[in-house]
Order: sequence, then C-alpha cells, then structure tokens
Amino acid sequence: MGDKSFKIILLSILLTSTSVMCSIFNPSITPTPAPEQKQATINSLQLTVSAIEKTAVTQTPVPTIGRAISTMVKPAAGSISGKVSFPSESVPPLRIVAINAVTGEFYSTEVIDNGVYELIDVPVGTYHVIAYPRDKSSFAGSGGYTRAVICGLSVNCVDHLLVDIEVHDGEKISEINPADWYAPEGSFPPDPVQ
Repeated sequence: MGDKSFKIILLSILLTSTSVMCSIFNPSITPTPAPEQKQATINSLQLTVSAIEKTAVTQTPVPTIGRAISTMVKPAAGSISGKVSFPSESVPPLRIVAINAVTGEFYSTEVIDNGVYELIDVPVGTYHVIAYPRDKSSFAGSGGYTRAVICGLSVNCVDHLLVDIEVHDGEKISEINPADWYAPEGSFPPDPVQ
C-alpha cells in the first residue's frame, strides 16, 4: 500500500469519526449529515479499500540491492603426502599422524598396503609427521620425518630432530616420508590416537 493511499484512508476515517463523535456529544455544533452524504462517504471508503486490496494483491515487490549474506567459510588448509618405509621386508599397517607443533592438534590416516599416504584438509600451520605401527606388539617404535631422512639415512646422518612442515592454504606438500625408525627412544611424541 502506498504512503499516499494510507494517508487518504486515515484522513477519511478521521473525518468520519470526528463528525460522528461531534454529533453524538454536541448535536447543536455539528449538523447531522444527510443520508445521501453518509452513503457517499461509505461508498467512497469502500472504493478506496477495494483499490488498496487490489494493489496489495497484484503489486510485485521490487528487489533491492543489499549486502551479501555471509556464509560458512572453509578454513584455510592444505595437504601432506609421502611414502613410508619400514626396517623390515614389508611395511606393516601404520598410522601416519601430522601433529601441530604449536597447538598439539593432530590429523591422521592409515597406511595398509603400499606405504603411500595422504593427509588432506590439514589446517594451515606447522606440523611434525610421524608414523606409528598400528600393532604395537610387533614393533614398539615410531618413524619420523627428520633431518636424518633429508640427509639420506646413512650412518653419518645422526640428527633425529623432526622437520617442521609448513602447511599453507591450498598447498599440496609431497615427499614427506616418515622413515627415521632409528631415532633414540623418546625422540618422538607418543601416538596421540591411542
């Protein structure tokens, strides 16, 4: 309903009700309208109401330009992948874990067949990657992605510190191979999954 139509209706109602109220409370001041005038006012109000109803039913709202509604935003993340080796003829079932070096939060996946793994949707941050045997009874140690792996795991590679892996948004980091099973006991954190 338009602002102008609303004002006209309000004014018509106000004039009619004022006239009726005045005639009730003080008939000597306001003359009673003739029946023809009353009917003309009623007809006019009915036509106005009818026009407003038609407008309200048929009028299509015009879309307005507003600001965009915010939606959930996927956190910035990347992926880490690589291949594990194991100090025996075959690679047993392993759990590969990326542990956030600052918060301690971790993300894991299982390696069953060929030793290849991929951790996807790892939030942006700095991580250490460690492999843990799923069956601790067969092998109690763990293998990490350390400086010794980067050095080539020869007898001369004695630095078993875990390498910081920096995950950036949309980045796919590969060749992160947790293969250092020779680090002294306690060099790596215990399996956070167990």
